[in-house]
Amino acid sequence: QWALIPTWVMAVLTLIVTVVDRVPGEVIGGLVLFSIGLPFLVVYLVNRSRWWSLIPALIMIVLGAVTLLSSQAPEYMGALVLFGIALPFFVIYIQSAKHWWALMTAGILTSLALIPLITVIEVAAEQGGVMFLGIAITFLVLWLRRASHPTDWAVYPAVVAGLAALIAFKPGSRAEIVD
Repeated sequence: QWALIPTWVMAVLTLIVTVVDRVPGEVIGGLVLFSIGLPFLVVYLVNRSRWWSLIPALIMIVLGAVTLLSSQAPEYMGALVLFGIALPFFVIYIQSAKHWWALMTAGILTSLALIPLITVIEVAAEQGGVMFLGIAITFLVLWLRRASHPTDWAVYPAVVAGLAALIAFKPGSRAEIVD
């Protein structure tokens, strides 16, 4: 089975060399990213206990899709990249709650993704406040899971991020540490 990986790499390289002059760069970039993610997805599909392979698989597949869409809606690409990187961590947590740490990564990345999204859709909201509120909610959820997971400590970042959100949302104030 080890020979399948170099065979796959050579097949993709052959395809790219064949079509490079006739296909837009976004398609080539997307093909390269999809081809990197696909073997990792196969590793997961063959053996579901190898959940770690979902991280590079889904990130590469989402980045490939973002590359293909980049000329269609470039203003959304920052948010899509961050949401895409958060996706495998949500999937890992949903698949097994014993991977509680994945929720932390997913929540923080999703909170960060809200900033470019708010900017693009022109929502009248304090970007720093929204981000810190999302981070506070992420750690609050982890803290609420403390009965089944070792997350007693999560109350501290939840409180700090919540206070930062309150400062950012305070009318008329623009705290430098928050923005």
